[in-house]
Amino acid sequence: MSDSDKQPKLPEQKSTRVAAIEAAEKLGQFLSNVFGEPIKTSVGMLQDKLAVIRWERQLRLADRVKEITEQRYKEGNSVSVPPRLAVPIIEAASLESDDSLQDLWAHLLASAMNTETAQKVRSAFVDIIKQLEPIDVKILEFC
Repeated sequence: MSDSDKQPKLPEQKSTRVAAIEAAEKLGQFLSNVFGEPIKTSVGMLQDKLAVIRWERQLRLADRVKEITEQRYKEGNSVSVPPRLAVPIIEAASLESDDSLQDLWAHLLASAMNTETAQKVRSAFVDIIKQLEPIDVKILEFC
């Protein structure tokens, strides 16, 4: 047995776990009331709907990136994007419901895929775009 196994649980650790369980039960009851279904069915329906929405947004993203790269760059001028950059871009873009914001993600991904511009794309851009609202995109386009 290690020293950590011998130590008693602290009261705040126990109360945090209890609070988390109570919160999960409360959420489960809420979803059950909203959907009029048992919680397992409700969560499954919600997950299915979210998966479909994300899939549709990812397909739109793929189409936009293809359009942008065809317009901007020569064929055969692409590089792979490191997962630490590609994954957050794709994830954020798939959650974005506004087309103008998703187009911003598509432009960033297209730039990251191009040999001429890939070195200029920084991971900080992901955090910056996450903070933008649709009106911000319109202002940027105007400028």
